[in-house]
Amino acid sequence: MEDKTGKIWIGTRGDACYYEGKTFTVFKNKDGKPFYNVWSIIEDKKGSIWFGEGDGL
Repeated sequence: MEDKTGKIWIGTRGDACYYEGKTFTVFKNKDGKPFYNVWSIIEDKKGSIWFGEGDGL
């Protein structure tokens, strides 16, 4: 998914990451742990990024 700033967000069975034109960065939650098994990625009207997985958002 490409967000409003042009970052490309990628979800896999492994880590979720984004690409900003030069490097891939693993996206981590507030506890410093990566997100796993991301099935879908959306951006809301405010620009927040949401990940969907097997158990929900």
